[in-house]
Amino acid sequence: MPGWIFGDQEKLAAAGGNSSAPGARKTDDRFLDQAQKNGLYVTLGLDVARERHGFDYSNSNSVARQLGGDPGQVIQFKDHPHC
Repeated sequence: MPGWIFGDQEKLAAAGGNSSAPGARKTDDRFLDQAQKNGLYVTLGLDVARERHGFDYSNSNSVARQLGGDPGQVIQFKDHPHC
């Protein structure tokens, strides 16, 4: 059974779900630890610039900066067992 983005992780796990996502909420260790406690995996998205907000994928300098971006979230959560 797939997971959901918003809602109660305990109810999701009880219903047979296997994954959750923080959605618009800021991801933190508490969210990941709760997911681990409930036997759920977490899908994290990386924030990237969007064309609808003015990002220009034709601009090679902008694309290079984005590809070299801030690895903070990856570094922060890469070793959590349920990411």
